[in-house]
Amino acid sequence: MKRSQLSLFVSAFVILVLILTNPDIDEHRATIKALYLEKAGNEIFEEVKASGEKEMLGASLMDKTISSLIFRDNYVVFSLTKVSLNNYNDVIGLGILGNVFLFKQDNTLKLYNF
Repeated sequence: MKRSQLSLFVSAFVILVLILTNPDIDEHRATIKALYLEKAGNEIFEEVKASGEKEMLGASLMDKTISSLIFRDNYVVFSLTKVSLNNYNDVIGLGILGNVFLFKQDNTLKLYNF
């Protein structure tokens, strides 16, 4: 196999791996939810218990809120996590190789009251 053929084969393989491991919208939203729960700690669940509501109601509301605010721009080999609020869009993460990497984590949570 010639060097140029090997380079073409390796490039095609890498692109195929990137395409197959590009995270879907649910993975982007799950990453935001996990970050929120990590930052908020048990405060949310204590408030829910104190108010007499069921925990599932709070979780359902959080899922709906995240679903309405978090979007994904798909570029086939990678994707961007975007938050949209009041006609303002902001890129807050990158999805690649089956992972979602968030940047601006603390600012995003404060800005969007997550």
